[in-house]
Amino acid sequence: MTATHRSARRAPWSAAAVLALAGAAHATDPLDCAVSVTLFVPGPASDGFAEEALGVPQGLGDTQGSFDTATLGLGGTLVLELGHPLLDGPGTDLLVCENPFLVGSTGLAFVEACFVEVSSDGVHFARFPVRYAGPAGPLSPFTGAGLAWYGGLAGVHPVRSSTASGISALDVVRAGGDAFDLADLAGHALVQSGDLQLGQVRFVRLVDIDAGQAFDDFGTAIWDSGIDSISSADIDAVVAVNSHGNQGGGRPQVELSLDAAGFLTLSVLDYDGFKDVKQGLVASIDGTEIPFAALLPFFVLTGFGPDGITLVTGPVPAGAFPLELRVGATDASGLHAGDALLLP
Repeated sequence: MTATHRSARRAPWSAAAVLALAGAAHATDPLDCAVSVTLFVPGPASDGFAEEALGVPQGLGDTQGSFDTATLGLGGTLVLELGHPLLDGPGTDLLVCENPFLVGSTGLAFVEACFVEVSSDGVHFARFPVRYAGPAGPLSPFTGAGLAWYGGLAGVHPVRSSTASGISALDVVRAGGDAFDLADLAGHALVQSGDLQLGQVRFVRLVDIDAGQAFDDFGTAIWDSGIDSISSADIDAVVAVNSHGNQGGGRPQVELSLDAAGFLTLSVLDYDGFKDVKQGLVASIDGTEIPFAALLPFFVLTGFGPDGITLVTGPVPAGAFPLELRVGATDASGLHAGDALLLP
């Protein structure tokens, strides 16, 4: 969505400004977000405001797209450097916040998708695995697109985290945005060669998708709500959910995994004791928050101890959904953990 109104152009963030904001009331440390633009190759209809992608998210919720964004332009590319390097930790590692919004009460969204790539050195970039499961052919922007049609792409889930909402961008369930796990790149050639270090990711590259002209990993053309040359992804922020700056002791852990046989495993761990986090468990399905207890009838408890639990269900029928499941935990001191998984 190309914005028709712009906020004042934001200057590149100085170290002093970043550190000052880190002590502000908002729970998201700006150093866990982008602090500089290292490359911007705008496409047609870009607004040129690359610096709008710096700092914490400024999402406006489910029904509005933020104007505090960098419009890539058709096929445009933006490379951002994080303040704290990203690392492959428990659960979701990276959130990319674009500005999609839900279309009416349909549960579908106005989606302007983009590829997401990461790098340790700013030279070698690995793209997250991509799957498109929506219909072939142009999509009407007035009817919207299914959130779970897009795997490994940004620009899909509305963003709720902002300084105004007070929702931390580390709250994977409530923050919105699109979730990425560096573990999905473990087998990538760049990781195997050592050119990409998953424990030291400093750069995120975002590449706008021209609807019908880009393809997923299975050769399927990707279609989003962009219908002409003035439609492109609008980047609000990128957030290192797991960074070198936020791995302090006592932070809980949440992980979701689906094995080759289709069994879904959910584990929750808190070394301060499970009691520290059990009142702060929450989940969502395709962005709609549900009580954590609503999941329990579908799972079997396979592990329980003073520090956490393990739940298993399945086998999950391939192709039965698709849907995105997110599970989050907030401990008594306000520390967040969470994970997201796109079910087949």
